[in-house]
Amino acid sequence: VKASSRGLGAKGDAKPGVDFKKEEPTMFWRSLMLGAALLGGANAFAPPARRARGTSLNGVAASTVNGVTVEGTLVPDQNFVLVRLREAEEESEGGLFLPGTAREKPRDGEVVAAGPGKRDPETGTLLETEVKPGDKIVYGEYDGTRIVVDGVDYQVLEDKNILLIYEGDKPTITNARLLEDRIAVKLNGAIDETTRGVLIADSAQKDYVAQDGEVMAMGPGLRTSMGDRIPMDIKVGEFARFRDFVGADIDMDGENFRVVRMSEIVAKWQ
Repeated sequence: VKASSRGLGAKGDAKPGVDFKKEEPTMFWRSLMLGAALLGGANAFAPPARRARGTSLNGVAASTVNGVTVEGTLVPDQNFVLVRLREAEEESEGGLFLPGTAREKPRDGEVVAAGPGKRDPETGTLLETEVKPGDKIVYGEYDGTRIVVDGVDYQVLEDKNILLIYEGDKPTITNARLLEDRIAVKLNGAIDETTRGVLIADSAQKDYVAQDGEVMAMGPGLRTSMGDRIPMDIKVGEFARFRDFVGADIDMDGENFRVVRMSEIVAKWQ
């Protein structure tokens, strides 16, 4: 995954994330810290136990969150997940700096804790979180909230913002598992002439942005309020055209892919 290396971060930190000088603390991470403090207070009445600091199946032991002292375990709520970030790649394997042409540059990391899920407001059905601790995931550049736990960068985001899960060192089209109604489209390249034989200028080709391609992988579909899957109205091997300015660009296996939602597909063909 070719991730963004934009310098949005906490003071003194050049890693991607939220600028805490300009952004007010959100209610979400305030509640996370409160939960950690409450858990720490509750532990005061329990028998002392020896436990090394680090991650557990349901949270991360923390002494500071964004510079604020807390006691206890940081636990994601509802369908939120806590992701340990991987360092952003700034150079290609050939040593060239990656171009910043993608509209959205996905980031990746490993899920270290996940909430139990979110209840549908109408039916009360619990829609379980679709990832688990240990999963390697890719998510959109602007999704989630960055927090720093004991000096380590994490991202807190909803499972619906996760593009795909993968195995191994990096995602490939064969090891990637897309979530919800997301579709991986292998993009068509720029054409150098029209069907009537008119040559297209190089400058126009450079500005070309692919909006169609072959469907190579897709998720199981969205869930209804009762937790049932809504069938996908497209198949692997079909070709699709999607709306302008949607999706996230991902390089896998040396090919360019755009991950879009089913609702963003405007036409399909064999």
